[in-house]
Amino acid sequence: MSPGEEILTILQTTPFDLEELKKEDANLPPEDDDQWLDLSLDQLDQLLHEAAGKKESQPISKEEEQNYDLTQVSDSMKAFISKVSTHKGAELPREPSEAPITFDADSFLNYFDKILGELQCDVYSYFGTLRNMAVTRALER
Repeated sequence: MSPGEEILTILQTTPFDLEELKKEDANLPPEDDDQWLDLSLDQLDQLLHEAAGKKESQPISKEEEQNYDLTQVSDSMKAFISKVSTHKGAELPREPSEAPITFDADSFLNYFDKILGELQCDVYSYFGTLRNMAVTRALER
């Protein structure tokens, strides 16, 4: 039974009185005040300066200001936004020499067997059990 089905079964089999729940609703404490979430720009600046350990912003010299190219900033932002991304994050193009990383667990364990000699516990059995548990859990979902 999946976790969702289990919760649904519990909800369907647990007896409750709707009128009693409505009465208890009247006795609930008031909701928390979310006013602390509202920040003005000045308050945000002050918090950021305090977090950075600065009380005043550093003045920008005219030379630095002239070297700052807004077109370049805009172009780099557009390039970043146009990158392909998935639920795993941004996918940056790979260099041809960069092959995907592969991991062979058996070779890895054989290498350590050669270095450490015979292991006192049966590592293969342990990892096999872990793999079987992972497969079982994946199938349950």
